[in-house]
Amino acid sequence: MSAPLRWDAHACIPLHPQASLDPLLRYHRAGVGYVSVNVGMDMNSLEQVMSSLAGFRASIQRHPQLTLAGDLAEIRAAHARGLLSVGFDLEGALPLLELPEMVYL
Repeated sequence: MSAPLRWDAHACIPLHPQASLDPLLRYHRAGVGYVSVNVGMDMNSLEQVMSSLAGFRASIQRHPQLTLAGDLAEIRAAHARGLLSVGFDLEGALPLLELPEMVYL
């Protein structure tokens, strides 16, 4: 039997493209399998949200203990391999510019 999948639905790191991912590595060391990182809120400009998101994604891809989250099956498979899957969330919807297709981005 594999370890239970522990997760955190909302974690914060500084909204900056070169922010340290040390907080995410602490989640990994604690055995968490999935974490959603805040990439902005209504008071942040779209430029800041997008640059933070791009920087976070690039940094995650460079860390061997981290992976970008896909669907639940991918998250479970990554957890079984000892990886922390990372997704992203927003506080508020203003950065989506009232365009539903921005959710995918």
